[in-house]
This record gives sequence, C-alpha cells and structure tokens, in this order.
Amino acid sequence: MNWKEIYKSRCVDVDTAFKAVKNADKVVITPAAAQPVSLMDGLARRIRELDSITIAHLLPFLPSMPYLEESIRPKVRFITSYLGGAIREYVNQGEGEYVPVFLKDWPEMYGPVYQPDVVLTHVSPPDRHGYCNMGISIIYMESAVRFGKTIIAEVNENMPRIHGDGFVHVSDIAYFVENNFPVKEVPRPQISKVEEAIGSHVAELINDGDCLQMGIGAIPDAVLLFLKNKRGLGIHSEMFSDGVMDLLLEGVIDNKRKNLHPGKMISTFVMGTRAFYDFVDDNPSVLLVPAEYSNDPVIIGKNRNMISINSSISVDLMGQAASESIGTQQFSGTGGQVDFIRGAALSPGGKAILAFPSTAGKPDKLQSRIVPQLPLGTPVSTSRNDIDYVVTEYGIAHLKYKSMRERARELIAISHPDFRSELTESLKKMKW
Repeated sequence: MNWKEIYKSRCVDVDTAFKAVKNADKVVITPAAAQPVSLMDGLARRIRELDSITIAHLLPFLPSMPYLEESIRPKVRFITSYLGGAIREYVNQGEGEYVPVFLKDWPEMYGPVYQPDVVLTHVSPPDRHGYCNMGISIIYMESAVRFGKTIIAEVNENMPRIHGDGFVHVSDIAYFVENNFPVKEVPRPQISKVEEAIGSHVAELINDGDCLQMGIGAIPDAVLLFLKNKRGLGIHSEMFSDGVMDLLLEGVIDNKRKNLHPGKMISTFVMGTRAFYDFVDDNPSVLLVPAEYSNDPVIIGKNRNMISINSSISVDLMGQAASESIGTQQFSGTGGQVDFIRGAALSPGGKAILAFPSTAGKPDKLQSRIVPQLPLGTPVSTSRNDIDYVVTEYGIAHLKYKSMRERARELIAISHPDFRSELTESLKKMKW
C-alpha cells in the first residue's frame, strides 16, 4: 500500500484507537501546549475498563486532566518530571509521583528507559511524502515515538508544521484520530514595573551578536523590550515565544552571527499566540530538535557568547538557587536551567543569569526571595558553584569567583530595602 492507503486504513474514532491500551500499560503523552485533547478524553474512558495504567505527562496546560478524575484515580499511577497547575496539587498530596531529572535527559527517560507501551501524540496532517509533523513540542516525543510499541496520533490541521526532527511517517503510527480544533494558545504576559526594571538590568549584560536562551513569561518578555537597540542576536533555547518573533521581525534577531547553526533559531518546543504559531509554521529559520541536543551543555557551549536567562523562586546568601519548589512542596521541575547555566559556562564569552523579583507575596505581606538560608528540605536546583549573575529590580550581583562574604554582600545589595537589615544581621550570625 502507498502511504495514502495506509493513512486511510488507520483513521479511526477515539474509542476504537484506545482498544489498543491494555491492563498495566505505560502511556506517554505529548507535553505542553501540544497535548492531544481528544486522546486524553479517550484515555480516561478506556481507563474505566482497565487496571494499573501508568501515565507519564509533563507540563500539562488544561485546567484539569480527564485521566485523573477522582473516580478512576485508583487505577492510575501518574508520573511527571515537570509540574503545571493542573497536577501540582495532585502530586504534592502524594497521589502523583515526581521524578527529578534534567530536561536534557527527558528523551532518554521517556524513551529507552521507560519503554512506553502506548504513545499519544498530536500531529499535522501528512505532507505529500506521507510525513506528519509533531508541531510545537518535540522535547522527548521523537524518542518516545521511536521506542513506543503503539503510537496513537491526533491529526489536527491547525498544528504548525515546524522544520527539524519532529517528522514521523504514517507507517510508524498505529491509529489516527482526526479532530481539528485550535491549538492551545499562551497569551502574551502583562509586564509590571518591577519586571521592566529587571529586564532593563538584564539587557545591560547582553551585547550585539550574543546568542540567547530565554523562556516564556513576563521577565523574558521584559528583557526583550530592552534589546531593540541591539543587533545580530541569535537564539539557542529550550523554548521561545512571541517576544522572540517580534525582535526577529524588527531585525534585532537575525541569527547571522551564530557560529553553530547560523541563520537558525534552535529550540525543543515553542508556545504562544495563534499569530506566533502562524509565524513558526513552515519557517526555515525555526528548527525544533530533541532535548538531548538543544539542552546538552556541550552543544550549548559551542555557541560563542551564550547568554542563559532563567528565573528562580529563591536564592540564599551562599548563592544556592531553589528554582523548582517552595520548601518541600514541588512547584515546577528541574527543567533545563542547569543545562543552560552549565552550557553558558562552557561558551567563550558566555554568561548565566538568574532574574527574578526581589519579593513574593501580597503587598501587605511581602517575603524576600533572597534569604539567609533555604528552608530545611528545599531542593537546590542550581548549586552555588554554578551560579554566575543574579538580577532583581534593584540591580545586578555577579557571584562567580566571589567568596561567601562577597557574594552575600552583593545579594543583599540587590534585595528589597525592607529586608536588607535582617539579611545583614543573618550574615553576621553566620560569621562570614
């Protein structure tokens, strides 16, 4: 049969596709904004007829996960390496399981290590050669599809077709479920005055021709606001969004000075508005690759002048960054922060920046995010040995190669003024 006949013969309704799921199967689901909505509903219905299903899903974006409905929870073992709002409480109550692992290692974990029985993916319709495209989220999916036993694909004409390693031939997919609906959008963030100030400080550390890694949210977008007078910037990141598109269209980002993949923006997933999805669709300047490549510190370090920009929940006076949890409560995940911080350290002219507001909480109950010590049991995401620059709305602290006393003083100088005396007293007690 040619690919068109194969495709037609494998197009089924959702419930027919999920007859392939059996007791004790391990299921991997496409992460982030590419999650296959109708397949997740179908999986929930199938679970009611089965027992002992293990589900691996990261970065979920729906307000609730149908396969975690209370009535079927006892049948599900749920694991994740990165929490989102829909599963944060579920995991922190002890019902789901969190696996700490660097983002660069996700493809190995959810492919050859995990050996999934069923993989749920979300793809564009096949092209004239019979290849579908996994669109806006590759991360670990190329590996999961390669090592998975049964692949079920939701086919959606609204899924962008993005250049890179996200292509899969129809012959490698067991079942296709056609279901056209808008791909999940992530609106542009509102940028506060505090975030503007942080963006301004971070921009001071960026020079013409630098290669940037930055994520999504108010602080990355605030940084981009202050780069409009720069030229020749490039992108090598784990993800990017609308703000990068704006600067490319304005000529600030052109990727021409990149020594690795010149002319290309490298990433492993993207998220944004519909206008952004239209921009990345069939765009030769956008290349999505698996996370074992995008987030490999050695590969990252091959970029000259690599600037890594990440955030943190809190940093202590030693320079230890807690970026994934609040105390012992898991908030997000290890992600790719350390991948890029270490990659920037290997890059000639590289810099690694942690940028965040100096406080958290409501105006009448502020808490300093620069603390004397991290609370007992708090996981350290970035060690004090890896820390480079820390930026708040009050300025820039350069910690690399600084003594304990020097780095503590630099951090206190960029903390909120209301907490500086308290932090100084703590420093005295620690006799640094």
